[in-house]
Amino acid sequence: MPERFTETLRTTSELGWSHAVQHRFVNELFAGAVPDAVMARYLIQDHRFLDSFLVLLGAALASADTFAARLRFGRFIGMVSAEENTYFLRAFEALGVTKARRAADPDTQPTIGFKAIMREAADTRTYAAALSVLVVAEWLYLDWASRAPHPLPNNFVHAEWITLHDNPNFRGFVDFLRTELDRVGPEHEDLCRDLFSRAVALEPPFSKPPIRPEFLLRTSAPRRREQTAPGKLTVPTDQAVKAAIAAFAGPMVRNRLFPAEGLRTIGPPQHVRRGGWRAALVRGRLAANGDLRRRSDRLAAAHSAQATRTVSQSGPRDTAARTKVRRLVWGFSCQVVIFGFLAILCSERECRSSSRRLRSGSWSTRKGSRDRNA
Repeated sequence: MPERFTETLRTTSELGWSHAVQHRFVNELFAGAVPDAVMARYLIQDHRFLDSFLVLLGAALASADTFAARLRFGRFIGMVSAEENTYFLRAFEALGVTKARRAADPDTQPTIGFKAIMREAADTRTYAAALSVLVVAEWLYLDWASRAPHPLPNNFVHAEWITLHDNPNFRGFVDFLRTELDRVGPEHEDLCRDLFSRAVALEPPFSKPPIRPEFLLRTSAPRRREQTAPGKLTVPTDQAVKAAIAAFAGPMVRNRLFPAEGLRTIGPPQHVRRGGWRAALVRGRLAANGDLRRRSDRLAAAHSAQATRTVSQSGPRDTAARTKVRRLVWGFSCQVVIFGFLAILCSERECRSSSRRLRSGSWSTRKGSRDRNA
């Protein structure tokens, strides 16, 4: 039996799909551990999709080729406009999110991208194109929501967001979408494959894996940065920084960076100015399971300071050694040139003396010959 067209599309985007359904945010949601501030930012962004989502559903309804499909889309549009939108309003009230806040928060990059691809699919006026994006939007949510353990969290904001995407009606609608795309998709395979893969890559909030749940969505509020002196970086002797130094510095620098006193204020090295140390610090912090955000903020402050002093004390000695070597090489080169020049002068002088002796000998020979003839 040949594989379903929708299964083929999912297989081509399996990496992004698996990342989405196993995302840390999903696990935190199942446990009811997502902070209210994070959940508020997430729901504000998800609520922004309703307008574009209804446009896409309307395009699918208008371009559907059967009456039964149009009825199914009409019922689902009514559900989204009523039950789902009501959930958002109740959740915003429980989380203390005002209308002004909902209007003021800017769209994140995943939100901008997914709204754009929804309207792009709707503008094609093609049933298969609209289905390709709708299948990602609904099937992926059903996939992660169906993995929720029971009992669900006590907070209705978390529990109802799961049940909205895992209930018999929603499962039936996802099956309907997949069946329709299996039927009409193969005739527009390239278009469907392109829209499907792009939609999986854009699916918020899963398009960029965060280190902590606070990073799920961007916010207009600036993050707090610790006060550090310009051009200085306070480096604790913890496992993360040691891992970063181990990746970029030699043993001499590591020994100087981590003295016995525990803390030392140093100027950021070349690796900080190039950004390499920051990447290494991220890897080291993940290995140490420590406070990455505080360390990355310190490194960012050091990076912006554009300090030029190096952490290693071996630099001046290396410079002096190189200067001494250059002087020795220069002196030796000068001696070679001078001795060579003297050798050329001596050789030329010897040649001239030889020439004089030859001319003098020739003159004496000619004079003796004249005397004998006389």
